[in-house]
Amino acid sequence: MVEIVSVSGMAAKALSGLEIDLPVICRLGMIEGKVVAAGGLAFGGGRCWLFFDIEEDCPKHVGLQALRQAKVMLRKAAQLGETEVYTPRNAAYETSERLCKMAGFEKTDEVLAGQEIWVHKWRHSH
Repeated sequence: MVEIVSVSGMAAKALSGLEIDLPVICRLGMIEGKVVAAGGLAFGGGRCWLFFDIEEDCPKHVGLQALRQAKVMLRKAAQLGETEVYTPRNAAYETSERLCKMAGFEKTDEVLAGQEIWVHKWRHSH
């Protein structure tokens, strides 16, 4: 069972090892005290970003939980007044394109640091 824990950006950086240098709203997925997934919203460069990282050897249900949490974070972004949320797609993971699409993101023509940038735009007012 995955335990979802809300943490600060500094705690997420310390616990997950991710390089986080923007203000964030972050949640960690933990199994038996081990961080197996991290994700949340980051704000920088005039944009709102969704980020998530899942350990490669995780059980399948962790990916499904990450997708649910991504949708929670998108709702949080809407509550904060964001009309677009961006995410980098890590092409090293063969399922990343499918996950982006399932979360409601669309591919842009932009590439940053070698990663495709995808965007989620709300089509209806919230």
